Amino acid sequence: MSLERISKILELKGFTKEQLEIEAKKSRAELDAENIKLDSIRCVSEKVLDEFRTKQESGAVSPADMDIFYTYYAHLNKQMEEQKEHVDQKLSEVERKQKAMIEAYKQKRLFEILHDKMLRAMVKETSLNEQKETDYDYIARKLRK
Repeated sequence: MSLERISKILELKGFTKEQLEIEAKKSRAELDAENIKLDSIRCVSEKVLDEFRTKQESGAVSPADMDIFYTYYAHLNKQMEEQKEHVDQKLSEVERKQKAMIEAYKQKRLFEILHDKMLRAMVKETSLNEQKETDYDYIARKLRK
C-alpha cells in the first residue's frame, strides 16, 4: 500500500470513529431518558402506595377503593416492567455502539502506526539515497584529482 492510500484510509477511519462517537452519545442520551421515565414511574408508584397506606391507616378504605388501587398499582407495575425492558434494550444498544467505537479507535490507531512506519521507512530510504549520492560525489572528486 502506498502512503497516499494509507492517508486516505486514515481519513476514512477518522470519519467513521467520529460517526460512531456521535451515535454512542445519542444512544447514551436515549438510555438516560429511558431511565428518567423508569424513575418517574417508580416515583408515582411510591406516591400511590403511600396514599393508600395513609387511607388504610385512617380506616377510610372501601372495597371499591381497594379494587381501584390494586388495579392501578398492577398497571403501574406492568408499566415499570415494560420500562425496565426498554432500559435493558437501550443499555445493550449503548454497549454495542461503544464496542464498535472502541474497535474503530483500534483500527484507526493501527493505520496511524502503519502510516508512521511507512513514513519513517521513506525518510530512511531518502536519507540513505542522499548519503549514497554524497559518497559517490566525494569519491568521484577524489578520483579526478
